[in-house]
Amino acid sequence: DLPIEKLIEHLHPDRHLSHQPIFQVNMALHNTQFEGLSLDGLLIETVNLSRQTSKFDLMFHVMPNEDTHRIWFEYAVDLFNSSTIARLGDHLEHLLEQIVANPAASL
Repeated sequence: DLPIEKLIEHLHPDRHLSHQPIFQVNMALHNTQFEGLSLDGLLIETVNLSRQTSKFDLMFHVMPNEDTHRIWFEYAVDLFNSSTIARLGDHLEHLLEQIVANPAASL
């Protein structure tokens, strides 16, 4: 529960404009649904926006569905190409299949 700015201020990491100072990979679990919002006199609706940039070198999102999970990647195109990300997705899928098949196994 510490703002990232405070952490950076305390750690004083070497700063480079080419990458984030603390970490380059982020995972976001989207496990809540927007139930809507009602305000008098306002119409509020969700809008899907397409981003053309990534905040991190690599970010992956996980969204649970009823009986499955949807996973998608955002990545810096200066560092990765689409075939590398597709291969990463294949490796992640294989890892998850192995975990489900043998949950007692060590990683």
